[in-house]
Amino acid sequence: MGNLEQNKPETVTFVVTNISSEPLIIEQASPTCGCTIGDYTKSPIAPGKTGQITAKYNAAALGHFDKHLKVKFAGASDEKTITIQGDVLTPDEYAKLKESSKPSAAIKDVAPVQTKSSKHAAKKAAKNNAAKTAAPVAKQ
Repeated sequence: MGNLEQNKPETVTFVVTNISSEPLIIEQASPTCGCTIGDYTKSPIAPGKTGQITAKYNAAALGHFDKHLKVKFAGASDEKTITIQGDVLTPDEYAKLKESSKPSAAIKDVAPVQTKSSKHAAKKAAKNNAAKTAAPVAKQ
């Protein structure tokens, strides 16, 4: 999940793709602690289709976190584990980090690059426009 601001819960979504030829049913997606809330697609996932497992972390405790959700699929004897991890920062630390990750210089007045084909097309268009707009010279 990366860096999180303290007391600002974040949600991450995991996409589950059914690669079997039978419908896939997620029976359970349970967090291993009270600081994480899990949810999942309750209906059967058809072959080739996708479902979701979401985890919402409360970001209350400062420091590094490493949390797990136990996932149980119907018909499978073993559970799978999804891990979410990151670091919870104080609001000041988080603001400083966000400020330092902003670009330091703005790019202004950048001219588009012309390739050979676009230069050729520009010359041809200029030549055609010149021929169309040239006024005939009157003979005296």
